[in-house]
Amino acid sequence: MLVVAKMEVDLDIATLTESERRILGAIGELSASSEKYVSSKDIRENILCKTLTDPTYYRALKHIQDLGYIKVKAGRKTGLYSLF
Repeated sequence: MLVVAKMEVDLDIATLTESERRILGAIGELSASSEKYVSSKDIRENILCKTLTDPTYYRALKHIQDLGYIKVKAGRKTGLYSLF
């Protein structure tokens, strides 16, 4: 557990909520096995995010975007995301 906590500090995600970390994890997992950008639908259906309520999911997604952890594909407002 100490190793995970240190990694969270090193990656500067220790202050994020669990929901925000789940979304980042889902984007990382999905983008590692596919294209650079992943759809909001695929993120939402990922095992890490399935149990999040809609308001929690969308609030967390917006917050990590505002913080600069993820970005939206150029020319779009929402829908396709990637890690920075």
